[in-house]
Amino acid sequence: MNYYKETHVRTMTAILTAATVLAGFALQACAESRTVAADGKTAYSIYLDAKAPKSVHRAAIEVQRVVEKASGVKLPVVNAPASPMICLGLNDSSRAAGADKDIPEYGFRIATKGQDIFILGEDTPDGQEKWTSDARQGTLLGAFDFLEKVVNVRWLLPGDLGEDVPKTDKLVVADLDVTETPSIKYRWLFSIKDERHDVGVWKARNKVDVRARGAGVNWSHSFNSYPTVEMRKAHPEILAVTKSGAPVRMGPGHVMYCLSQPILYDLYAQCINEAFDKAPKLYSMSMSPDEGVDFCQCPACAKLTTTVPKKWKDLGVNIPQHTEAVLRFYNEVAKRVRAKHPDRVLGAFIYQAYLVPLDKPIRMEPNIVFGVAMNTNYGFKLFQPQRREIFQKFFDEWGKYGAQMGYYSHDTWMRNWFGLPLPPGISLLKWNFPMFKRNNVQYLSYVGLDAWGYAAAHNYLVAKLMWKADADVDALYNEFLTRAYGPEAAPLVARIYELIDEKFQAYIQSKPNPDHEIDYAAAKAIYAPIYLEVEKLYLEAHGKAKTDAQQARLEMLGDNLVHGHFNLWKAKLLTDEQAKNSPFFKSTDDLEDFIAEKEKGLSIISVSRWLKQYSHDNYYSMPVLRPGWRPN
Repeated sequence: MNYYKETHVRTMTAILTAATVLAGFALQACAESRTVAADGKTAYSIYLDAKAPKSVHRAAIEVQRVVEKASGVKLPVVNAPASPMICLGLNDSSRAAGADKDIPEYGFRIATKGQDIFILGEDTPDGQEKWTSDARQGTLLGAFDFLEKVVNVRWLLPGDLGEDVPKTDKLVVADLDVTETPSIKYRWLFSIKDERHDVGVWKARNKVDVRARGAGVNWSHSFNSYPTVEMRKAHPEILAVTKSGAPVRMGPGHVMYCLSQPILYDLYAQCINEAFDKAPKLYSMSMSPDEGVDFCQCPACAKLTTTVPKKWKDLGVNIPQHTEAVLRFYNEVAKRVRAKHPDRVLGAFIYQAYLVPLDKPIRMEPNIVFGVAMNTNYGFKLFQPQRREIFQKFFDEWGKYGAQMGYYSHDTWMRNWFGLPLPPGISLLKWNFPMFKRNNVQYLSYVGLDAWGYAAAHNYLVAKLMWKADADVDALYNEFLTRAYGPEAAPLVARIYELIDEKFQAYIQSKPNPDHEIDYAAAKAIYAPIYLEVEKLYLEAHGKAKTDAQQARLEMLGDNLVHGHFNLWKAKLLTDEQAKNSPFFKSTDDLEDFIAEKEKGLSIISVSRWLKQYSHDNYYSMPVLRPGWRPN
């Protein structure tokens, strides 16, 4: 199947139909159309209140900049209203026009009134956000949406190279009355080189929350932090024990408690309350257990330990399960915290050893936010139909507990040291985001892909679906490929991803419990049979990319093909003849220099950062794919 060709036809049909409708509408309402810029001239200004929050001032700068880039016309930014204008934010002019009605808390409104264009949302005054990194920036979100809808800009990837702004001699705005709210209230996309400023800007422009350290909902494993070491020494009875009564073996970062001890609830809540007291803008603390350590098996805890019922066996979770003990702990701590800090929330993992729902749901405290984190879904495992089926049932069941729902997604991520391009996972994105919407997931932490050379399409789609979970994935994907690489190169890039995706699905479906790591076996099954064809398609695509920007974006993918080619050669999955006759070949010394240079940018993974996270046997200064190699 030629995925791009078939879906491109459907997408273009939809676009042409929409264009016909809009054209007809424009003819009926041409008296109300607004020429913002034409032939290098404008009558419009961008108006905002001088005392508006910084986010509204940023909106003005973005509108001015992108309109000028598209039309060559620089709209003046003014602090006194004068029609015709693009009016930003809630002010006397937007109120007088009635544009301020029913402004959503987390979204925005774009409306035309006569010749004026109003873009506004809820905007938190500077320094007055209730929680860290949780200022409302509705007008800025609306400005980005306006620029996408009206000026046709797309922010495909971070930086100037990723901004695609079509040129126009005439910028006309038809009647607009748009109110939007996101499908998912809190949208965190991370592990995409978040430390870079240009990545943060890209996130904001695509309506992804830019999350400061310590902001948002905290679901992290926290038993190693609370109660304190001093509290543990004063109350040794809170520490987990084996069936024989001996202490459970623990280590740094791996602590377990007896979840049946009431004093534990008091101590844990005390620590959380003290943290909230010290940080008035801290929204959330975690109460999730540590991993990598055995649960308590004292008589009281043992009674709450269960095996995995038959209907949940395909989840592939840890046995035994400790769900009842963990949920009781969550509720008891949450009650104590809510009594003192009723407006804060507590992150509560639903995780491997406490993942299976109870036979009879219990009501959870309202200040609890579940963070469902399923290792059994990591790394494209949802390519297995039976996993998708049971995951939907699982999510439906956890929805009966009354807790706010969050999800910690590694669904389209895989640990990958080796430059071998991962697919965007189109079929999974089509499935999981509508499922999030059906189950009212309002807190989503989504692990993206940090090698932007092959990950740009994936990260872009995730960002768009976080805002509108039921968006047309095919249309978004085809538009991305066309805008990023050009209409002639796009089908060839799509074919590269399609080849990888087909092999990926077959590999994942061939294993009852696949790993979430690109290792030798995965490389042999997925990449070795198709890599030379992928390289050929890439070279053909590069020849068809017409603009410098299209070629440069494509070369970011090529950087990964160089990295992957080297590793397949080192693993003897390419012969010396195949490897050395390829334009992607580099010697070991050349490859090290190549990686050192390229990892400074966006295209490939940050190898040096990964090496700090994982120890390994130094075959040379970076991991090399070969049989039996794994990070320690």
